[in-house]
Amino acid sequence: MKEILIVSWNGESGGGAERVTHYARMAWQDRYKITIIDLEMVKSDKKYDIWLGLHYALDALVVSAYTNAYIRKKLKKMKREDLIVVTQGYNAPLVEADIAFAHGTMRMFQIKTYNDHRWHFSQFFEMRSWNKSKRLIAVGEHVKREAIDLYHVSQDKIHIIENCVDTDIFYPLQEKECEAHNTILFCGRLFPGKGLDKLLELARLLEEQDELSLLIAAPISINAELFANMRHTKVMIGLKRDEMNAFYNAGSVMFFPSLYEGWELVTLECLSAGVPVLGRDVGAAGDLWHDGQRGVKLMSDDMQENLSAIRKLAGQYRDMKDRMSLHEDMVEKYSLSQYKNRLNEFLKHN
Repeated sequence: MKEILIVSWNGESGGGAERVTHYARMAWQDRYKITIIDLEMVKSDKKYDIWLGLHYALDALVVSAYTNAYIRKKLKKMKREDLIVVTQGYNAPLVEADIAFAHGTMRMFQIKTYNDHRWHFSQFFEMRSWNKSKRLIAVGEHVKREAIDLYHVSQDKIHIIENCVDTDIFYPLQEKECEAHNTILFCGRLFPGKGLDKLLELARLLEEQDELSLLIAAPISINAELFANMRHTKVMIGLKRDEMNAFYNAGSVMFFPSLYEGWELVTLECLSAGVPVLGRDVGAAGDLWHDGQRGVKLMSDDMQENLSAIRKLAGQYRDMKDRMSLHEDMVEKYSLSQYKNRLNEFLKHN
């Protein structure tokens, strides 16, 4: 049996890239043996562990060294064509991968978020990793364009496979009650790049009224204290994956002011849970809006206009029938089963 080796910094637990690792394993595990190299696996070897944690650039080089040693050991027992090496992002810049996933570019993230045009180690590593790989899977058309324009990756080796959502996990739970109060959701790290300034502006504005509240799910507690004394805002830290559908269903509208995204899973998960999204023209939210996806609207710089849009969206998707229509759109276009087919078809021809 052929083996697929996936190099993923945090394995299958964490943010979007880690969930894509999880979905890829699910897609390939019936046909291939799957091995995931993450930091925990590298740390288990003491001769590599002593170098980890000193600097993120050194971490990437150590993971590369460990992975290359693992590959050499494997090749003593199997043919190279029976081993498929997959990398995520910049975490293994010295590994010659068969496939690299591009979830967005750290170069454009740095520019859009901080207006910082300097080059950083992570961007050089990402560029090197993608150019060394035989094939590149980009999660969206704009990611493909960034890979070509910013990292000079040959367009001939880039294939677009958009992210998916597990529609068996994310789905509407019940019809929303017809009441005046609406809960606005936000999901993500409380960082500037996620639109923290707009989120704080929204939270402060909600202190002046009682018919709207804000519910935040953040993976870590950094900057959560900024919302500590607000009556109409609640922050939940470190929700587990099996708790996220209940979180989405607790809201009326997702507010997503992120400054840059590749093709975020949050938007797909919300829509699959029957919750409309108001966000910037970035990532999946922007692409879906341009494609005419119902339940997705672009936010304004004026927060009063955003509140009006939130109230309108909440009213449009309160009934179970309308919420199920959003879920059915995700089943039709971005389900896990379709993603499995796309990944397997890609492997078959590459």
